[in-house]
Amino acid sequence: MTYISIPEEIEAIQFSPLTFGEIPVFTKCTSFSFTVKGGKYNCLVTVNGGEKLLIIEDDFIIRDKTGIISIMKPDDFNKKYIKKE
Repeated sequence: MTYISIPEEIEAIQFSPLTFGEIPVFTKCTSFSFTVKGGKYNCLVTVNGGEKLLIIEDDFIIRDKTGIISIMKPDDFNKKYIKKE
């Protein structure tokens, strides 16, 4: 069987040292910690009623229409989404 993705509109930011300060507001997280490991910035947030997400530099943080937060690697994000003008 063949499937087609249902079009959806999301909000997203890409994690980098420049967007670090936006993460707590964007994710509405209940806890937030930040480290550097292997030369990459890492961020651990608690969202969605207790779910812990590890965000690694360059990952996209996605908020869907229902408010659920998820993480997507850049290659996967760029295959699925285009920036709305």
